[in-house]
Amino acid sequence: MGAGFQSIVDVDATAGEARDLATATTTWLVESGIVVPGAAGTRYAPGERYHDALVEPWRGAVGPDALEVVTERTVFHPGANHSDEVQCPCCGSLVGMDELSAVIGAWYDGDATPAACPGCDGGVGINDWAWDPAWAFGHLGFTFHSWPPLSREFVAKVAARLDHRVILVDGYL
Repeated sequence: MGAGFQSIVDVDATAGEARDLATATTTWLVESGIVVPGAAGTRYAPGERYHDALVEPWRGAVGPDALEVVTERTVFHPGANHSDEVQCPCCGSLVGMDELSAVIGAWYDGDATPAACPGCDGGVGINDWAWDPAWAFGHLGFTFHSWPPLSREFVAKVAARLDHRVILVDGYL
């Protein structure tokens, strides 16, 4: 499985909501048998029913690694596996990462002002750009380290429990 990861990121949670939403969601994951509490308060080991979260049952010799819960302003990115361009969802223009790096830095510093697309001059929220592969920006993320592919149904269940929009970021370190 290597050093892959998948992060389910709640892009609507505020800083003030993140910890309560994390607690409610991890409680549900533990009660569902997907994970069990680990040694540290923000890391969880795979539970007896972790396979219920997967596209297909894992038959490997070594099971998945930990679930890490992040409850602070974070840029969730795919690691080394990313494109140098991002697409505007309004007009389809491609914008270089160098043009958006200042927007990413500003978001990280607390400024969520939409970025102006050079193609259509429309203001686009940072989580609304068409990142390929996906990036997400938020205060709450559930990162599954070295897990086999998570099912769409599982991701949808997490989103429903959060009652927010989520983005799945898939990457490698």
